Amino acid sequence: MVCAEQVADRFRPLVPVGRLAVVPLARHAASAPATEAALQSPDVVHVNLVDPASNAASIAAGLATAPTTATLHLAGDTGDIGLRARLAGLYGELSVLVTIVEVAACRMSPGPAGSRTPSPRTVTTSPTSTRATPLIVLGHLRARAR
Repeated sequence: MVCAEQVADRFRPLVPVGRLAVVPLARHAASAPATEAALQSPDVVHVNLVDPASNAASIAAGLATAPTTATLHLAGDTGDIGLRARLAGLYGELSVLVTIVEVAACRMSPGPAGSRTPSPRTVTTSPTSTRATPLIVLGHLRARAR
């Protein structure tokens, strides 16, 4: 298991000795070489995303080593068109994206060929792409006001 230094203590009691690789947080980094180096022949990589853009380097590191999935928790900022295009490319290569914020995932997706509307259940890399990442949208549970 590979995790960031900031959360390593949570996993130490749960992961067998020698099976936990602790790496620097790659948040907002252009690349994550420590993360990529720590990923030694995994069957699958799962990246936990606080927002769409901040862990892009970790997605890229995962994609470089194994089939990669991600969980996106918050909509956040997807940046300018250049960043959105980079994110769409990365998200488009994911095996599965699980999220409660469908709008954030679709914001990076141009949708089906010839359409200006994002596809509600896939993330694609370009309007002409034949590859689409399955998008699993979970309901967001909120306390009801009385």
